[in-house]
Amino acid sequence: AEDYRQAWEASVMALEKLKIPVDYIDTDLFAEAAEILYGGPLVAERWASLGGFVEEYPDAIFPVTAQVLRTGAATRYTAASVFQAMHKLQRLKLAAGGLLKDAVLVMPTCGG
Repeated sequence: AEDYRQAWEASVMALEKLKIPVDYIDTDLFAEAAEILYGGPLVAERWASLGGFVEEYPDAIFPVTAQVLRTGAATRYTAASVFQAMHKLQRLKLAAGGLLKDAVLVMPTCGG
């Protein structure tokens, strides 16, 4: 984590040297979206598609991926919970779009 923090701070300093404004935003909504996508009922859709493969070839799946996919087999998820998650994810997408609407993507140029 320390290496990532240092790389982030170096990137911010480089942008500021270029007089590119840097705005900080609350990233909680992105964490909420990640929880929906990797730990909620929407994983059940992925399990429906890939569960048979995971069961048949467990060694072919990266362990963390298998762990996430297996949560989709949970019986606690209902059709209603899937739709609720989809609706919440849509609200989060709209909120993220609002946060990022004025964002400018800065891409390094390649010598070529």
